[in-house]
Amino acid sequence: WPDIPWRRVIGLRNILAQIATLAVVSTGITFVLLCGEIDLSIAAVAMMTGVIAAVLYGEAGLPGGVAIMLGAAAATAFGLLNGWSTTRIGLPSFMATLATMQIAAGLAQYTTRGEIVYTLAPALEYLGGEYIGQSDPWRLPVVIVVGAAALLIGHLVLTYTRFGRYIYMTGSNREAARLSGVNTRNIVAACLTISAFSAGLAGMLNTGRLGSAQGYGLDDMLLDSISAVVLGGTSLFGGEGGIKHTVIGLLIF
Repeated sequence: WPDIPWRRVIGLRNILAQIATLAVVSTGITFVLLCGEIDLSIAAVAMMTGVIAAVLYGEAGLPGGVAIMLGAAAATAFGLLNGWSTTRIGLPSFMATLATMQIAAGLAQYTTRGEIVYTLAPALEYLGGEYIGQSDPWRLPVVIVVGAAALLIGHLVLTYTRFGRYIYMTGSNREAARLSGVNTRNIVAACLTISAFSAGLAGMLNTGRLGSAQGYGLDDMLLDSISAVVLGGTSLFGGEGGIKHTVIGLLIF
């Protein structure tokens, strides 16, 4: 098909690959913003998770699958800590996630001691750097598929599940939702946990895409993800928006 502008197709593919990890972390932050909360720890958690998975595989000698699961578990633990601090202690999510941001960033620096880790689990190298297909222009980076899958799952949860409806109710009017029988504290805690897990997944994907893990270099992920979600039309005050809006914001961004 000589009339098809393949260079533009390849250029679009490269752009989608660049925003794929951002799409994963933006999915999680969409849940948080819809609740009317904020998560400042996502970039630090992403760095920490990528470092933990790389060090456990490359230096501790654990199997790749185990290293990845432990990295994801560490990210989830930070999300649970954020949720517990916000809903049980009563700290504003801004302050709670600011504290965990500092902790996660410190752990990432301590684990690597400022060095770059190049030995990654094969699964991360595949998800972050391999292609589906053999030759251009049909080759599709696997990371795009992962990003699209994260967005699709987030959309289905928010649109077609009771949990998704409760998120919108909590963000629109938390007191009314509570009086209607919604456990708003659990909803907020779950959304903060989802955000941390998605950040950890994005951090591991980013290591596979770059071929290395390091305790710095992802600081822009926080502002980029929130900007993309808000650009799409999701309200910072909760209750309005969704994954469809996030997709639009990602493409604009």
